[in-house]
Formats: sequence, structure tokens, C-alpha cells
Amino acid sequence: SGAMLIVGGLSVLAGVKPRHGLAAIIGFLIPVSLQMHRFWEEQDPEKKMTETIHFMKNMALVGAALTMLQINEPWPVSIDGARRDEEMFVRLGGRDLRALPA
Repeated sequence: SGAMLIVGGLSVLAGVKPRHGLAAIIGFLIPVSLQMHRFWEEQDPEKKMTETIHFMKNMALVGAALTMLQINEPWPVSIDGARRDEEMFVRLGGRDLRALPA
């Protein structure tokens, strides 16, 4: 359903459990593309071309989502990674930088 796309997209955008979001997007796009964009059954050349374009666009989005699954978590700019980055800068070189004067 459309909720899978919305939740999956927000998950990827915010970087909160992005692999789950990408899986939701892939899980939506593949069956919907196979069901809705049946270009191989169209007889009218114009409709066939339109359905082919939409099908290939969705398959390109699936490919992009599969590629994004290869990014290590937490993502560099994400809500999940924000805490880790804060801890890294606070303890630079083994020293607690919060104790230093501003």
C-alpha cells in the first residue's frame, strides 16, 4: 500500500532503520510493477510504450534501493548516527572535551 512507501521513504530520509525502509520500498515496488505495468500484455503501441517506461522506472528505483542497502549503518548523516558522532567529538583523543573552556 501507499503506507509502505511513505513509511519507507521517511525511514530512509531520516536515516532511522534505513534497511527496513528500503526493504519496504522494494517490497512495494516489485509486486506493484508486475501487477500494474504489464507492458507485455498491451496491444496498443502507445500504451505499451507508456507501461514500459513506468515499469523500467520502477525497476531503476528497485536497483537504487538495492544499491543503498550496501551503505554501512549508521549512515553518516542520520538520526541513528547522530549520537555516535556526538560521542566521537566529545572524547577526541581520549580527552573529554566538555571540560575545556569555550
